[in-house]
Amino acid sequence: MAKEYINGSIQNIVTKMPDWMSKSVSCTDCHKLALDGASFKAVRKYCIECHNPDYGLLYDAWKDALDSKTKQLYKNNTNTLNIQNPLRLVQSYGMHNFRLSQMLLKSMDHD
Repeated sequence: MAKEYINGSIQNIVTKMPDWMSKSVSCTDCHKLALDGASFKAVRKYCIECHNPDYGLLYDAWKDALDSKTKQLYKNNTNTLNIQNPLRLVQSYGMHNFRLSQMLLKSMDHD
């Protein structure tokens, strides 16, 4: 499902919105196994490694924005079933396609 999210091809979502880096970055470019082989190293580190320290700050800002908005939507829409699946998608895969995540969150925000 992460690959579909990165490519912006989510079932029941009309707009196809691929991530900016979806054509040039593979899963293993960002997700590398730790020495124990049972967990992954922090992704933020690889943003900085490929780009520069500002990308670590960008990663933090994106993560904070997604976390904050999903928490707000869960709090404000606890009984609304129609947002639960898209909200779970954003929680699980949001950083894999920030633009798509923003679009989904905006579509769920009825404030």
